[in-house]
Amino acid sequence: MKNWLPYLVAIALVALVLSTILLATSTLKTVSTHSQQLAVDATPLNKIEVKVYRGGSLVASYEKVGDPWNWNLAALIGNLFMGRQYANPLTIYWRDGSTTTQVETEYVVIGTASYTGINPYLAIGIGSGTASPTPYDVDLTSVVTIIDVPATNVAVSDNGTHIIAQYSVSYTASSAFTLSEVGLYWKGCSYNTNTYKYALLARDVLSTPISVLANDVVTITYTIAFKYNQPPMTKNLAAILFDYVFGLKYYSKAISFTTMDGTSASVADYGLDSGVDSVKEYAYVYIGTGQPSYTATISQLRGYLAKSPSYVTVSHGTNSTHFWFTLTTGMGLTSSASITEFGLVIESIDIDGSNYNSAKSLLVLYFPLQNPVNVPAGGGIRVSFTLAFRWSP
Repeated sequence: MKNWLPYLVAIALVALVLSTILLATSTLKTVSTHSQQLAVDATPLNKIEVKVYRGGSLVASYEKVGDPWNWNLAALIGNLFMGRQYANPLTIYWRDGSTTTQVETEYVVIGTASYTGINPYLAIGIGSGTASPTPYDVDLTSVVTIIDVPATNVAVSDNGTHIIAQYSVSYTASSAFTLSEVGLYWKGCSYNTNTYKYALLARDVLSTPISVLANDVVTITYTIAFKYNQPPMTKNLAAILFDYVFGLKYYSKAISFTTMDGTSASVADYGLDSGVDSVKEYAYVYIGTGQPSYTATISQLRGYLAKSPSYVTVSHGTNSTHFWFTLTTGMGLTSSASITEFGLVIESIDIDGSNYNSAKSLLVLYFPLQNPVNVPAGGGIRVSFTLAFRWSP
C-alpha cells in the first residue's frame, strides 16, 4: 500500500463551535464562545485496479487512486454518526429505483416485519456506460454484470495509522463488450423477506475503455483505506465503518473496538448488544474536564463530567464538491466547570422489557480542546460541529 497511501490529503474540515450560556428565566444569554477547526483525513480513500487476461496473459489494465464516492456513502456515514434513532435519517437510493430512510449498520430496514442477523456486504459492478460520474449516480449507466465479493477475496490490514481492506472479483466474459465503467455497491437485506438490494457507493469511468472479448477474464480490486490516528477520529470509528458499511462483519473479518466500559467487541449493532429488533441507538455528546490527551485507541473521556440530556440534532447539505452534516446539542450545569474535552458517543440499548440490557456507549469522535471553555454555575454549554466529506479525493 505504500505506493498510494501518500496521496491522502486533508480532505475534510471539522469546524467546532462551543458556546457557554447563562440560564435566566426562560431566556438564554450567550456569554462566551469558543471555536476551533481541525483539518482531518475523514473521507475513506480508495484505489481501483482493473486487469483483463486473454488466454492467461495480461492484455489490458487500468489503475486509479481516488474513485469518486457518491451520496449513498455519505448518507451511510451520516446515519452512523447520528445514531439510527435520529428522526430524519438520510435516504439511501437503491439501484432498482426504490429508497429507504431507516438504515441500520448491522442490517438495512426495507420492510416492517422483524428479521435479524443479516449484515450488509459489498459487490463490484462492470459496465459499458460512458456518462461522467456524479455524486448522485444510483447505478452504472450500462451494467454488464454485478458480482458479489466473496469472503475469500477480502483482505484486511492495519498499519497503525490506517485500516486497509481489499475487495476483489473475477468475471469471465460470455460475449464481447467494451469495459468503460466500474462501480462499488453496498448490498443490504430487507427484514423478513431476505430480499437483498444494491446501493451504489462509487462509480468511475475508465479514461481509456478496454475491449473485452468472449472468454476474457476481468479482475477488479477495490482497496479502501481510512486514516484514524488524528483527532477527532478514533479507531472505534474506523472499526464500525469497516465492520458495517464496508461489510467486514458479514465476511467474518470484523475489527474489534472498545466500549466506554472497557469491553472489547466486534459483533451486533455497533458491537454493543444482542442485535434484536428492539435495540435502539442514539448519538449523544459527552463533555469532560480531564487533561485532554488524544490517542487513536481512546475509548472514554479523560475526566467525564456530563452528557447531553437529549441526542444530537442533525442538519446536512451538499454542493458540487462536498457533503456535510452539522450535529448540535446542549446541556445545563449546576456547578461551574472548565470544559477541556468532549466526544460524540453512540449509545445502544435494548428497550424490550423482557430482554432489557443496560446502555452501552461507544466513543467515535474525541475533541481535545486547545483552550478550556469555562461555564459558570447555573450556566450551560452548546456544542455544534460540522463534518464535511469531499465527494472525490
